[in-house]
Amino acid sequence: MHHPCSKRFADGFTLVELLTSILIIGVLAGIVLSVVGHVRAAAQATRCLSNLRQLQMANINHAVANRGRYVPVFSNSANTPVNRTPWHNNRGFVSMLAVGSSQTATVPSSLLCPIRGTYSGSNGYGYNFTGLSGGINEPGFVRGVKQSDIPRPSQTLAFADSLDWQIHLSASDDYAGEEKPTTQATAYRHKDSACIAYWDGHVAKLPRARIEKQGSLWRMLE
Repeated sequence: MHHPCSKRFADGFTLVELLTSILIIGVLAGIVLSVVGHVRAAAQATRCLSNLRQLQMANINHAVANRGRYVPVFSNSANTPVNRTPWHNNRGFVSMLAVGSSQTATVPSSLLCPIRGTYSGSNGYGYNFTGLSGGINEPGFVRGVKQSDIPRPSQTLAFADSLDWQIHLSASDDYAGEEKPTTQATAYRHKDSACIAYWDGHVAKLPRARIEKQGSLWRMLE
């Protein structure tokens, strides 16, 4: 004679019911992982936008302290051969970040893109130099702009996600989905979008199609 409890246990689950339960658990797990992934991506983009805003606010402060001159894209030493200092190693600019980094001439790791690659350079953000040229090997040359050079500061980008420390309109479509050094290329690492900071200090996440096609977003001197 079977014990009643044993019968109920034996009759409690069929193979179909067990497989259905496993399927439901799998679907729920997939939904949870998807939600977690979206939340993580949103948090990374938010942090990225915050970083870019801090970079451009420091740039504005640099201009206020230097007769309207933003941090140069790069500046050359007076000697030959020249020693080039890019914006992210400019001590005057880095000191404006006010995050305890004034002792070194390097943008602190707390302000680097959270999903950047491990390559050297500015590690995740590039500075727009569209419309600027020359002076790469010229002693004492400074490539940069003044506040008065930017007629549309609320419509023109200053910094953006990138694969190089300087970025240009001509390379805005060179991103191939890999985190590796790519000359002057914008990085669309946030779900085919890039985070950018405008010259007036506000920030946005823009889709790749808009960044590649909107020339007015890049041209600073027009």
